Amino acid sequence: MRAMIAKRKSTENGHHNMRSFLDLPSEIRHRIYKAAGLVVGMNLRLTPRRDDTINLRLTPRRDDTGYFGFQPSAESLCITSNLLQTCKAIIPEVASLVYSQNTLVVVHEHVRFGLEFLRCLSPQQCSALTNLVVQLHLEAPVLGDDFTELEPTPPLDSALVASWQAAARHILSHTRPQTLNLRLFCDTGVGDTTAAVLQPLRDFPGVLKDCELQLHHEKNNNQARALAFDAATRAKGFDPDLRAQPFRFFDLPAEIRRRILEYSDLVTPFKEVYWSASRGFRIATALIRCGRDECDTQLHRGCHFLFCEPLNSLGAGYVCCRRRSAYSSRCQCWVAPRGPFSASRSLYEESLQVLYSCNRIIVVPSKGLRSCLLPDGVRKRLDASKFITRHMWPDVLHNLRTIEFVLPAFDAAYAPVSDELYYSDFRFAIDHLKAYADEPKLSIVISITSPTSIKYGGADDMWIFRRFTGGDSVALRSYAQLLSCLKALQGMRCFFVHLEWARHWTAERAPDFNHLMYSKVNKMESWLEKMVMGQDYDSEAAGKSEPPSIWLCEIRNTLEHVRWRQLPEEQMLTHI
Repeated sequence: MRAMIAKRKSTENGHHNMRSFLDLPSEIRHRIYKAAGLVVGMNLRLTPRRDDTINLRLTPRRDDTGYFGFQPSAESLCITSNLLQTCKAIIPEVASLVYSQNTLVVVHEHVRFGLEFLRCLSPQQCSALTNLVVQLHLEAPVLGDDFTELEPTPPLDSALVASWQAAARHILSHTRPQTLNLRLFCDTGVGDTTAAVLQPLRDFPGVLKDCELQLHHEKNNNQARALAFDAATRAKGFDPDLRAQPFRFFDLPAEIRRRILEYSDLVTPFKEVYWSASRGFRIATALIRCGRDECDTQLHRGCHFLFCEPLNSLGAGYVCCRRRSAYSSRCQCWVAPRGPFSASRSLYEESLQVLYSCNRIIVVPSKGLRSCLLPDGVRKRLDASKFITRHMWPDVLHNLRTIEFVLPAFDAAYAPVSDELYYSDFRFAIDHLKAYADEPKLSIVISITSPTSIKYGGADDMWIFRRFTGGDSVALRSYAQLLSCLKALQGMRCFFVHLEWARHWTAERAPDFNHLMYSKVNKMESWLEKMVMGQDYDSEAAGKSEPPSIWLCEIRNTLEHVRWRQLPEEQMLTHI
């Protein structure tokens, strides 16, 4: 009983001793600050106040901090400003939270003011910094602000370089090791000026947690890219020379070498490589930028290889190694894999195996998806035939695993059934493929397009239905004759036929809309597949229900752009 009474008195005395807000534990105070509306998780752009250009207290205006969903409310800014003007006991604590929970951005329009602001930070505030962006010198808009025009940038003179060096040394000398992420934009290329800008980073090796450097606004300056890698690597405490040392790659087992190459850019973002006789190789990219949570699930799996922009980069910019001469450990953007093909003959052969076995090879018509095979007085070969016999070496054909032929639409008055040259040439190409391909591991997909539906936005969805089930059966006979050449490959792993039109894979397709049309088209596809593989072949069991190739998904997103903005079809794809 006495123990309980003593404990109660001790508790009561503790409550009586807690007389002010500062008596609360620091964790509780921090939670109260944030619940009250303290600005956190924002990009705070350092700009001078209109009424006092030398006041360095952090009082960001509403139009100076972030954009869109990353812009704090006026109430949050007011609360933050008030907290920074309370008392000497609270101001340092709130300032440390502001510096540690937000990203400070020195914008190029007010770079001198921003650097002076950094120089005036106390050692305690410097140690609290976790994210810092410095737009020291820009020749083009930072990628996060590409939609805005770049205001004239003052020249990077010796005085500005000295100001940057003083601010950088002040920050780096007081920051806690491995806590600060620095993103520096300095589009000065390779030279003495850049060397002077990077000198503070070299003087404090191993201090930064991460370092992103952009040294040229163009993307093909290899010297600037190498210099950025060297400086950033040393600033993070690593030895960049380790990368330059030779590595006996072929001492590794073949299985390990294969896995390493599969994690390189030899595998494209969507695992699809496009080829046509007129344009060569290219990859598909989404015309519409990544929508994050609202992005199409079929397309989103490749977004982080095409768009490395962080979610909160608006107002601060981000460093992309594919679009600029820069270094960033966060950038995973896909670039053309030229290195493995020029290092050695052995690496070249193994790279070809990975390229053609891990990607879906799609042969599209030279005139585009909206092309139609018409009599023009000149006999031309199909792109599919050219790819097999003219472009692919026999030993490369053995590496193919999935190949898709997008056939041009056949005009009723002029189809391969009336021209034996198309048929005989394609048959020769298929015989050549059978002679050299690994038939049991090979999958072939035939896509037959509807250019009328694609061109006019799917307004005529019944076009393909009337074309194959109406009185015009010439088209169906033409495709059947052409595909009969594939009977020589009955031992392949699987074979699919897709009769495609604009709205086939779109969300607008209703389950009960034109049910007869869809069932008839499915029967025609099945008939063509069984004609090649045999009557016992079941394409659905073989995996035909899997999502279509990306070019079909992109029709849904690019259709309105093609119709209303008259964009050329080449913008649907990106050259390697």
